[in-house]
Amino acid sequence: MKSRMLLICMVGLLIGNVYAYNPYAPNQFDVVEHNSWEYKVSQQVSKSGIAPEMAFKFNDSYRLTRFELVQFVAVAIQRRERVSGSVQLLIDSLQKKLDHELQYVTPYKHNEEGK
Repeated sequence: MKSRMLLICMVGLLIGNVYAYNPYAPNQFDVVEHNSWEYKVSQQVSKSGIAPEMAFKFNDSYRLTRFELVQFVAVAIQRRERVSGSVQLLIDSLQKKLDHELQYVTPYKHNEEGK
């Protein structure tokens, strides 16, 4: 009886682990292509000066990961009232597109005491 119960538990654990992996989910450490919509729009938002401490990440030679892109968007969402209405619309579109990934990111905290 105990061995049968153990076998059932082992099979349950194996099946549970298989279903926990989603092969279609974007990998957060993939490099974002410079010609992708998300990169281009984020670069436009970055040019507005919303997050100067992260602006270097939109350099042509920097290999921006998806995780870094989502972090940038999270910071932009926090600071959206500092920019014009057209940039706010871009931030809103990024938020809608990356909504699922944004729930797992804690925005970058920058010390702004001197400002």
